[in-house]
Amino acid sequence: MKQIILFLFLTHFAYSQSEAVQLIDRSIQHHDPKDRWHQLQAAIDIHSMVRRKDRITTTDRFLTLDIKENKFTMRQDSTVYSFPCENCDRAKMYNDYFRYLIGMPMKLKDTGTIIHHDIEVKYFKNKAYQVITVTYDPTVGTDTWKFYFDPENAELDVIEFSKDGTFENGETIELNDKIKFQNMLLPGQLKWFVLPDRKFLAEENITYKKL
Repeated sequence: MKQIILFLFLTHFAYSQSEAVQLIDRSIQHHDPKDRWHQLQAAIDIHSMVRRKDRITTTDRFLTLDIKENKFTMRQDSTVYSFPCENCDRAKMYNDYFRYLIGMPMKLKDTGTIIHHDIEVKYFKNKAYQVITVTYDPTVGTDTWKFYFDPENAELDVIEFSKDGTFENGETIELNDKIKFQNMLLPGQLKWFVLPDRKFLAEENITYKKL
């Protein structure tokens, strides 16, 4: 009897996990139908607005993101960050940050990604979403993430992360104003809110150009 129960549990787990993976695959097919993410070569301009106490500050960043050649540069004011490089944690941080968010959901195929098997139904701004939880191998990251997919076409609209997995802290990120670029559907705006109350924090308005 114990063997039967174990078999049924493992079968259910595998089936559920398969459904979660299938949802991600469907979303990637929607965002990147021609499998172009790893060939991306783009000049990216980002205009950011950040709320700091009672005022809004603005920043302009100019990026070169070359996934094909594994190169990244970012100019902000008179400072230039380049990757790859040696002993340059800040450049690596910016490279990882922009690749991760601009490259979603394709980045969910990266090594070290742990896709949890349950698919939840959650509401965001009165719209129902299919939501998958993702964690990472500790060598990659320790945050817990939730990804909100439109049930009709699997488009990724919202990302949330939490340091301790409670989602009483962390941030919500809206992926708005999607843009067709090099046969991919990429975010034209990242809008940030602080959990748990989802108070406005920042927005990043993005334009893409060919290199």
